[in-house]
Amino acid sequence: MEEESRGRLISHSDRSKIVDLIKEAIMSGSRLYEVCETVGISARTYERWYVDGEVTEDKRPTAERSKPSNKLTKELMEPVLNAQYHLIK
Repeated sequence: MEEESRGRLISHSDRSKIVDLIKEAIMSGSRLYEVCETVGISARTYERWYVDGEVTEDKRPTAERSKPSNKLTKELMEPVLNAQYHLIK
């Protein structure tokens, strides 16, 4: 796997393939840390991906996120947007 930025989304099918390759390498005598480093993930990522004999899915795309506590209300946002509009004109 090529070097990319952290936090990238990995499809479930790609996770399954990576986990299978890692398990195969471990069965052949390789160390988990070294194999994970070779495929470009941490051993901890592997542990999160492979739980109780199952490959987990990335839950970030469907995660419920709360509204930020500092989010402006519609009433407060309107004057801000109007002021910006008048500055642009």
